[in-house]
Amino acid sequence: IKKDHPKSFLIIGGDFNCHLSQKDISSLKKSSKDEHLINDIMTTFDLSDVWRNLHPSATQFTFSNAFVASRIDLFL
Repeated sequence: IKKDHPKSFLIIGGDFNCHLSQKDISSLKKSSKDEHLINDIMTTFDLSDVWRNLHPSATQFTFSNAFVASRIDLFL
């Protein structure tokens, strides 16, 4: 995409229903296939987690229930 459109930007946002790192979840949980897929997409298209870049050590969540809290809403 960058090669064909060098002055363009790719922004992906939404409710991904998975966390990207252990910082983004309140309990210990193994990585999922979805997490690996999103990380692969981020690498392929040179994307980054915008919020995490601005808040590298913050612990805040966009979803919670009686068992877990996590940051699953992302802009890349």
